Amino acid sequence: MYLGRIVELGPVAQVFGTPAHPYTAALFGSVPKLVLDAEELVHFDTIDGEVPSPLSPPQGCYYHPRCPLATAECRAKQPETRGVSDLRSVACHHFEDQLAGEVDA
Repeated sequence: MYLGRIVELGPVAQVFGTPAHPYTAALFGSVPKLVLDAEELVHFDTIDGEVPSPLSPPQGCYYHPRCPLATAECRAKQPETRGVSDLRSVACHHFEDQLAGEVDA
């Protein structure tokens, strides 16, 4: 869920294993990892940009100002929720690129 809109829905194993929405992938990438080896650095990625105001969300996809896949279509048109599989759906114009690994979380 991002700014009150569901962006991805599905079985836990599928969503955690291969996120279809760039926001879902970014959330999982931002979770700090427990490192037991003192020689390794603890590293986690943050999500670039600032969260827009929910009182005045951006036009189009609410996540587009922070999304690495954003295009003109994302800025102009709210994505429809589409089926990824029988039990899984996502609201993203470019979820196929995310699933194909064509974006860094």
